Amino acid sequence: MERASRIRSDGWTVERQIAFLEMLARTRSVTAASRAAGMSRESAYRLRARDPHGLFAAAWARAFASRPGPTRAEIDEGHRLAIAAAGLPERIAIPPSRAAPSISRFSQLAREQAARTADSRPSVE
Repeated sequence: MERASRIRSDGWTVERQIAFLEMLARTRSVTAASRAAGMSRESAYRLRARDPHGLFAAAWARAFASRPGPTRAEIDEGHRLAIAAAGLPERIAIPPSRAAPSISRFSQLAREQAARTADSRPSVE
């Protein structure tokens, strides 16, 4: 007997998916990303497996495929060269590395999909 799948309203909301994917892009850690979304690591893998060619799975793959921000050594070397070229003192604060690429396009598509799903549901009176 097959169990009917149903989506829980308190599960992987669009906001939780976005939080997960943003943290995944920054850390490349499913555990940290799941924690940031307030969900379990196992449920993240289940959500991805539910639709392996869907938007969530594609954004997950992109988070791992994109090059991480510059390494600390690259930042240090770039700043050292810029400081020397500008004739500035050597002791200067180094800003943190740039965050991973934004997933704003995913956010937009996920919200549009959520709106379409909400529009297609029959109204309950």
